[in-house]
Amino acid sequence: ASMRYKMKLASFGIGKNENYCMKLETGIVDLGKRLGVRYVDLRALIEEDGIADARYFLRSQPDYQEDEVVFLPVINNPRKIFCVGINYA
Repeated sequence: ASMRYKMKLASFGIGKNENYCMKLETGIVDLGKRLGVRYVDLRALIEEDGIADARYFLRSQPDYQEDEVVFLPVINNPRKIFCVGINYA
């Protein structure tokens, strides 16, 4: 039986460093360390169709565990921010 892996992308901080990662059930895989030469941040990874490159690391040993990192806004440098205001009577 083949195992299916769930991949969640995130931005994170550890100490004073910020990077982007893949959150797996086994821990955090630092994609910035592995793919930073090609994709400067998570937005670039997504915009430049780098998901296939990220999938390559689905079975990698994690670099960190969740309790070692601080999760940041997923895309920490958006091009646009949309807000919706609703007024109630």
